[in-house]
Amino acid sequence: MRPPKNFLVQILVAVNPGGSFTTNIFSYFDNKSLPANQPLEVQGGDEVGFLVQIAMPSGRQLLPYTVGFSDPSFFGVTSLNVPAGGMSAYLRVLSLKGLAKYTLTVTGLGVVLDPDIQSGSDTGTPGALARDPAAFVLTWDTVQQTAIYTMNRVAVPYSTQVIPKDTVEFIAVVGVAPATNFTVVFAGNVNHWATPFDPNKSSFVPAGASPTDIGPLRVTDTGDTGNPFPFTASISANGNQVNLPAGINPYIQM
Repeated sequence: MRPPKNFLVQILVAVNPGGSFTTNIFSYFDNKSLPANQPLEVQGGDEVGFLVQIAMPSGRQLLPYTVGFSDPSFFGVTSLNVPAGGMSAYLRVLSLKGLAKYTLTVTGLGVVLDPDIQSGSDTGTPGALARDPAAFVLTWDTVQQTAIYTMNRVAVPYSTQVIPKDTVEFIAVVGVAPATNFTVVFAGNVNHWATPFDPNKSSFVPAGASPTDIGPLRVTDTGDTGNPFPFTASISANGNQVNLPAGINPYIQM
């Protein structure tokens, strides 16, 4: 039997029009998506934690939730309550071999899914990075309404993949007009994270002295490989709001 390991199971619940749900489950040890009809495979002595996020039309929210377990001997408890939402405590797997169904109940939404956890089987290991970290920059000319996306100062298409430890910077060129309220917003999505930089935060503003420079922001999302993150941008130049043209269709590709 291998040494005990920690698993973080992220569950993203998207609330659809009409009240139905779309759920994505992700195991942060396996570094892969986990279908709801496939058990999370663990072994006795492993520890499992949960991160539950709710994707609303207005953005992501952390709502109180409860994870109930069909077999109390699996973790030694019948349920796990997380009144603040978000990240739960870790539970140690006590069952050397067994299968337990867990039910996620979110306050205000009810039961949203009920997949399985299975003990007695081994798992894979995280993949390695394929290249050295790179610096990506989006430069938006607010006067000409054009944008250029570069990787290490070389122009690249938006389909160029970013990886963890890369950085992405957003620069607005406004000429001589005074600029304020530069904001980059990532559209609502059902990716595992809200953005490549933060699991919950979906908008960014300048943090330094320059009002036209956001970042560099470090890519830390390891679970959305292959997924795009579309975004929009806006800025006030000389008191007038200017929006990044929708026709540019910018996105960050994981």
